[in-house]
Formats: sequence, structure tokens, C-alpha cells
Amino acid sequence: MLLMILAHLCFTVMVAMVKVARREMDALDVVWWRGVASLPIAFLLTWRYGFRLRRPRLFLVRVGFGFGAMFCGFTAAQQLPLTEMSLIGKLQPILVAVIAPLALGSGERVGSRTWGAIALGFCGCTILLAPGLGSGSWFGLWALAGAALAASAHVTVRGLGRTEDPMTLVLWFQVCIALI
Repeated sequence: MLLMILAHLCFTVMVAMVKVARREMDALDVVWWRGVASLPIAFLLTWRYGFRLRRPRLFLVRVGFGFGAMFCGFTAAQQLPLTEMSLIGKLQPILVAVIAPLALGSGERVGSRTWGAIALGFCGCTILLAPGLGSGSWFGLWALAGAALAASAHVTVRGLGRTEDPMTLVLWFQVCIALI
């Protein structure tokens, strides 16, 4: 539980830093710097696990989803308040619950209570985004697209986790993001 709280804190700090960086850089520049800055740490953490990817095609799908998620999220960060970014980001687990059974099969069943929670989550998101859309701000939709792409990336990582080492995935993802 403590690691989950720490991870959420780190991602919130990252989004706050992205908001500051977006004052002077476009979203692609921020994505590149995030990838490049992560490379040394990812390399050191991966060294003892190996660098081989067993399913490179599925990994490239994960890269596409992850890159799209970062680009959309970093675009939204330019104008969306941090609180709204954080709340829309909370949709990721809800979206994972929708996407996982479709992508990973029947082993990822969702019960009726979960479907009710999913519906409530989407209603909450609609309430949150509606005022901004009414005033012409599309940044909430950028954040929503980022959450959907991030959820898809998480589901892809779950599929890759059956054959790939997580640290190897992290390293190669950072390499690909820096190259893109």
C-alpha cells in the first residue's frame, strides 16, 4: 500500500512538473525529455535482468499506447488544472476493467457490481468535463484520451507480463519514447 501511495505521489509531482515545462515546451519535447531522463535509471535497473524482448510486436503496441497516453496527457496539462488532471487520471483503473476482458479474454471477468462502479465513474467524468466543454476547452478530452490510452497500455503490459521481465519493458519503453 505504501508503494502505491508513493507511486501516486511521484506521478502527481511529474504532472506538476509537466505543467511547468509546458509553459515553454510543446508536448513532444516534454515526452522526449521524460524518456531521455529515465534512460540511465532504467538501464541500471535492467542490467541484471537482461535486455531481450520475447514478444516485440506486442511490445510495440504497448509503446504506441504509452506514447499516445503521454502526448495526450502532456497536451492536457498545458491548460487543465492539476486537480482535474488527477481526477481524470483516476479513470484509468475503470477503463482497465472495461478493456481487459476484451483484450485478454475470459480470465478477466467483470461482475455486475464492477459494471455499476464503471457506470458511476463515467458519470462522474461527464460531470467533471461538461463545464469545460461548454466553454470551449477541449483539454479535458485530451486528458480523457490520455487516460484511455494509458489504460490500454496497462492492459498490454499485463499481457506482456506473462513472458517479459517488467524491468526490460521499462527500459525498452524509455528507449522507444526517446527515439520517437
